[in-house]
Amino acid sequence: MKKVFEKTSKTMIEPRKGRTGCWLGMLAAMAMMCVAVPLGAQTQADGAPEEVRSLVRSFEKLIPYTDTVHHYTLTHVFLNEEYRYLKLTISQDTGTTIAETYMYDVFDYLVSQEGWTLKPLVDNGFELRLNLWSRNGAVSAQYRYSAEDMKQMLPMSPEEWFVQLAVEMQKLLPRETVKGMEVLKNAWYSSDSDLFVIEYEFPDQVWAGKVKRTVGNTDSMRLERMKSLIADPDRVDVVEQAMRGKVTLQYQYYNQSHTDTVKIDIKPMDWELFIEMYRPEQAGEEGDNAQSLIYQFKIGFDQLNSQCPKQVDDVTVMDSCVFDTAMRVVTYYYSVSELAMLNLEHNAEMQQVLRGNIASTFVAENSKEYMALLADEGVTLVFQYASPRAGKPVIFAFSPEDIREILKQ
Repeated sequence: MKKVFEKTSKTMIEPRKGRTGCWLGMLAAMAMMCVAVPLGAQTQADGAPEEVRSLVRSFEKLIPYTDTVHHYTLTHVFLNEEYRYLKLTISQDTGTTIAETYMYDVFDYLVSQEGWTLKPLVDNGFELRLNLWSRNGAVSAQYRYSAEDMKQMLPMSPEEWFVQLAVEMQKLLPRETVKGMEVLKNAWYSSDSDLFVIEYEFPDQVWAGKVKRTVGNTDSMRLERMKSLIADPDRVDVVEQAMRGKVTLQYQYYNQSHTDTVKIDIKPMDWELFIEMYRPEQAGEEGDNAQSLIYQFKIGFDQLNSQCPKQVDDVTVMDSCVFDTAMRVVTYYYSVSELAMLNLEHNAEMQQVLRGNIASTFVAENSKEYMALLADEGVTLVFQYASPRAGKPVIFAFSPEDIREILKQ
């Protein structure tokens, strides 16, 4: 990056990288203060773009701002539209040298806010000048950053980030990730659908065996992929960029003949739920397993809900399925015909029969191991039957203890 130093004393400041900003209260406050106040004499000429003017106003509202620990003060903000630069003047109360790392404290902060501070300057071709001087006149220095310099340091947008990731991955593809079994075939990004796709190919014989059954368990595969991404320091950026840009990660698995494909989507909302429900750094192994199970239950019930409304029989429709993770209650909502509802509402014997049928059906459609896990995690199953035009809802609830009793039958 180009740096221009103007020597005004016997001391020349040589920049030193690698310092994290510590005097940033002034700049942090600036982020919230883009208010409309007159620029007054601070603007060299009229006609500066409004977004640049807004940036100047943000700084001006804080003058003078002093850091009492490091004795730095923001003393002046100057916008020159004719020569297209913004100059910030910062003074140090005492000392015969200026802490050269302070310039990096300021600049690091400016580029850390996802580019929001510097972007108006970059977009309009303005230069940034940081003037540092000591009040006793012992030393001063100026640092200049052109729009192009700043552009190179601005964080990429999620779209740009995933496009670059795809380009870098494609340089190494195809790549055999499991010898004789799995090939990482392709990676690409679709800006139209905010979709980043990673493709894996398997030999037909391998695919027909255990692989298809494994990847076909999409809920389990989704969870494993998410756990591996978030646990790997080298890949956690993928998660951060996906959440920031609302990008869906899609894993595509297919056989060599391309006659069979399984797609697994990890959506931004999946990450939000995953982070909420599964925090390995905050729990022991037992806690990890419990959170992981609840998350898997949630995915399964959400998938069932996505298939609703679903016709169950001639008079019954499943409207929705909702899992309250906080209360650990799964509620199945059913609509029934008006006649069926009237008969059910006032017939205790019919309600008892229906309760038994619900239990039998649930056992038949789910493994005993799965039901035991639901009970062990304290999940209650609720089945609500209602008609839009008749009667009150009839509710059947199965507590964890009820589920255990059903499993004994």
